[in-house]
Amino acid sequence: MFSKLSMQFCTFLKKIVEIIFIFLLTYAGIMSERIPRSLCALLGAGLVVYSGLVTQEMALRHFIDFNTIGLLAGMMILIGVVKKSGFFEAMALWSVKISKGRPKELLIILGLITGFCASFMDAVTAVLLITPMTISLCRRIHVTPIPTLIAEILLSNIGGSGTMVGDPPNVMIGSATHLVFNDFAMNTGCLLYTSPSPRDCS
Repeated sequence: MFSKLSMQFCTFLKKIVEIIFIFLLTYAGIMSERIPRSLCALLGAGLVVYSGLVTQEMALRHFIDFNTIGLLAGMMILIGVVKKSGFFEAMALWSVKISKGRPKELLIILGLITGFCASFMDAVTAVLLITPMTISLCRRIHVTPIPTLIAEILLSNIGGSGTMVGDPPNVMIGSATHLVFNDFAMNTGCLLYTSPSPRDCS
């Protein structure tokens, strides 16, 4: 009996060591930046299946969230279309027109736009799309873009946490708890109203 338990423990420990090794190897490939991150993730997942730690059936049924993958794929298509339409450039010009070139007003408007966009697309993507325009606008009015960028980053995190589609982890949480979009927004949307305003960041 004791020998059987010890063998099971050794087998379990061996699997843990293998999983940690594959995890560290995958992260080393990502940190090296010589291999695309998506390829590193796929290779790491393939190693887990190939080594027998997880079966293909288990991986497809329990470890792959197709809701998250579908959302990200659809979001990338939507962002590509919106970006080509010039929507973000139009919003930047509208911000300058409304603020009349005043730095504090521009900070507030761009921060609110970033937070709003982050509620309906990935927060990181929203910041990456708006940041170049923010730097260009701040250079034109001869002010430092750092306070505006900090406000945009903070408000993108807040806006992204308020809806199910704002961040990929939100989709995973919503799928696991079987929440719909409105339920998730009602439970987490209060963060949008209790958080500091962009004026406090100026």
